[in-house]
Amino acid sequence: FADLLYVLDSPVVVRSGEILNTDGFLDASTTSAKVIAVFHMPNNGLTSVLELQGVIEGAKLVTYVNLFHLDYMPEHRRSFFFATYSTLFILLFLVLALGTYQFIVLRREANERNQPLDKGGVLEV
Repeated sequence: FADLLYVLDSPVVVRSGEILNTDGFLDASTTSAKVIAVFHMPNNGLTSVLELQGVIEGAKLVTYVNLFHLDYMPEHRRSFFFATYSTLFILLFLVLALGTYQFIVLRREANERNQPLDKGGVLEV
Protein backbone atom coordinates (compact mmCIF):
# COMPACT_ATOMS: atom_id res chain seq x y z
CA PHE A 1 0.00 0.00 0.00
CA ALA A 2 2.68 2.46 -1.02
CA ASP A 3 -0.01 4.77 -2.43
CA LEU A 4 -1.42 5.25 1.08
CA LEU A 5 1.96 6.26 2.43
CA TYR A 6 2.32 8.75 -0.39
CA VAL A 7 -1.07 10.27 0.44
CA LEU A 8 -0.11 10.71 4.08
CA ASP A 9 3.28 12.23 3.14
CA SER A 10 1.92 14.48 0.38
CA PRO A 11 2.26 18.25 0.88
CA VAL A 12 -1.23 18.83 -0.55
CA VAL A 13 -4.68 17.32 -0.21
CA VAL A 14 -7.35 17.73 -2.88
CA ARG A 15 -10.87 18.09 -1.51
CA SER A 16 -13.84 18.83 -3.80
CA GLY A 17 -11.47 19.93 -6.53
CA GLU A 18 -9.73 22.46 -4.26
CA ILE A 19 -6.03 22.01 -3.46
CA LEU A 20 -5.33 22.43 0.25
CA ASN A 21 -1.95 22.65 1.93
CA THR A 22 -1.55 19.87 4.50
CA ASP A 23 0.22 22.18 6.95
CA GLY A 24 -3.09 23.90 7.73
CA PHE A 25 -5.36 20.97 7.05
CA LEU A 26 -5.47 19.90 10.70
CA ASP A 27 -5.55 22.63 13.35
CA ALA A 28 -6.12 23.01 17.11
CA SER A 29 -9.92 22.73 16.77
CA THR A 30 -9.75 19.42 14.90
CA THR A 31 -11.22 16.61 17.02
CA SER A 32 -11.13 13.81 14.49
CA ALA A 33 -9.72 12.96 11.10
CA LYS A 34 -10.48 10.10 8.76
CA VAL A 35 -8.58 8.87 5.72
CA ILE A 36 -10.24 6.45 3.33
CA ALA A 37 -8.07 4.87 0.68
CA VAL A 38 -9.49 2.64 -2.05
CA PHE A 39 -7.22 0.26 -3.93
CA HIS A 40 -8.34 -1.80 -6.93
CA MET A 41 -6.47 -4.69 -8.53
CA PRO A 42 -7.94 -5.27 -12.00
CA ASN A 43 -6.05 -8.52 -12.59
CA ASN A 44 -8.09 -10.35 -9.93
CA GLY A 45 -11.06 -8.00 -9.48
CA LEU A 46 -10.32 -7.35 -5.82
CA THR A 47 -11.01 -3.94 -4.30
CA SER A 48 -9.59 -3.11 -0.88
CA VAL A 49 -10.82 -0.25 1.27
CA LEU A 50 -8.64 1.00 4.09
CA GLU A 51 -10.16 3.37 6.61
CA LEU A 52 -7.98 5.11 9.19
CA GLN A 53 -9.53 7.35 11.81
CA GLY A 54 -8.03 9.29 14.67
CA VAL A 55 -10.21 10.81 17.40
CA ILE A 56 -8.94 13.11 20.13
CA GLU A 57 -10.60 12.22 23.41
CA GLY A 58 -9.36 14.54 26.12
CA ALA A 59 -5.58 14.18 26.30
CA LYS A 60 -5.33 10.97 24.29
CA LEU A 61 -5.56 10.05 20.64
CA VAL A 62 -7.70 7.00 19.86
CA THR A 63 -7.15 5.37 16.48
CA TYR A 64 -9.40 3.07 14.50
CA VAL A 65 -8.36 0.97 11.53
CA ASN A 66 -10.80 -0.82 9.28
CA LEU A 67 -9.69 -2.86 6.28
CA PHE A 68 -12.09 -4.81 4.14
CA HIS A 69 -12.02 -6.36 0.72
CA LEU A 70 -14.70 -6.39 -1.94
CA ASP A 71 -14.62 -9.13 -4.51
CA TYR A 72 -16.61 -9.37 -7.70
CA MET A 73 -19.20 -12.11 -7.89
CA PRO A 74 -18.06 -15.05 -10.05
CA GLU A 75 -20.16 -16.02 -13.05
CA HIS A 76 -21.60 -19.22 -11.51
CA ARG A 77 -22.78 -17.31 -8.42
CA ARG A 78 -24.24 -14.51 -10.53
CA SER A 79 -26.17 -17.11 -12.54
CA PHE A 80 -27.45 -18.75 -9.35
CA PHE A 81 -28.66 -15.46 -7.86
CA PHE A 82 -30.21 -14.36 -11.14
CA ALA A 83 -32.13 -17.65 -11.42
CA THR A 84 -33.22 -17.49 -7.78
CA TYR A 85 -34.47 -13.92 -7.92
CA SER A 86 -36.10 -14.45 -11.31
CA THR A 87 -38.01 -17.43 -9.91
CA LEU A 88 -39.09 -15.42 -6.87
CA PHE A 89 -40.22 -12.56 -9.10
CA ILE A 90 -42.27 -14.93 -11.28
CA LEU A 91 -43.88 -16.51 -8.18
CA LEU A 92 -44.73 -13.07 -6.80
CA PHE A 93 -46.26 -12.09 -10.12
CA LEU A 94 -48.36 -15.29 -10.14
CA VAL A 95 -49.62 -14.64 -6.60
CA LEU A 96 -50.63 -11.09 -7.56
CA ALA A 97 -52.26 -12.28 -10.79
CA LEU A 98 -54.25 -15.00 -9.00
CA GLY A 99 -55.33 -12.52 -6.31
CA THR A 100 -56.46 -10.06 -8.96
CA TYR A 101 -58.32 -12.83 -10.81
CA GLN A 102 -60.08 -13.87 -7.59
CA PHE A 103 -61.09 -10.27 -6.94
CA ILE A 104 -62.50 -9.95 -10.49
CA VAL A 105 -64.51 -13.16 -10.03
CA LEU A 106 -65.94 -11.93 -6.71
CA ARG A 107 -66.74 -8.55 -8.23
CA ARG A 108 -68.51 -10.19 -11.19
CA GLU A 109 -70.57 -12.42 -8.85
CA ALA A 110 -71.52 -9.40 -6.75
CA ASN A 111 -72.60 -7.45 -9.84
CA GLU A 112 -74.72 -10.37 -11.05
CA ARG A 113 -76.55 -10.40 -7.69
CA ASN A 114 -76.73 -6.58 -7.60
CA GLN A 115 -74.94 -6.78 -4.27
CA PRO A 116 -71.89 -4.51 -3.91
CA LEU A 117 -68.71 -5.66 -2.25
CA ASP A 118 -68.15 -4.17 1.17
CA LYS A 119 -65.06 -2.03 1.86
CA GLY A 120 -62.98 -5.09 2.71
CA GLY A 121 -63.74 -6.65 -0.68
CA VAL A 122 -65.71 -9.50 0.94
CA LEU A 123 -68.86 -10.73 -0.74
CA GLU A 124 -71.79 -10.80 1.64
CA VAL A 125 -73.76 -14.05 1.39
